[in-house]
Amino acid sequence: MRNQTSGRLESAPCLDLPVGLAAAKELTRRTILSSKIEASLKAMEAEYDKAQKEDLERQQSAATNNTPQMQRRVNPTAVKMVQDLTASLNNIKTDIQTTNLAMDEKVKQHSN
Repeated sequence: MRNQTSGRLESAPCLDLPVGLAAAKELTRRTILSSKIEASLKAMEAEYDKAQKEDLERQQSAATNNTPQMQRRVNPTAVKMVQDLTASLNNIKTDIQTTNLAMDEKVKQHSN
């Protein structure tokens, strides 16, 4: 009798529950990941559509105004170089002002 009971328990659907639960959790995880990817894709598509619409409006505006269309592209290396050169120029200007003040101070000391 004991063997019959244990045989029924082993084939019982309750033993499939942990496997089913694990599968459901994996499916839920994949569904959440899929939802996030889908949301990102929709956001990118919306951004692309907006950029296309703006480009089309620029083209139409240029066509009606008979003005050449020019797109400005930013080169990050060039921007960094300009920033570095501007900082160097500001340092040099500060050094010049400091030297001028020191020279003025020495002229005042010698004239007194």
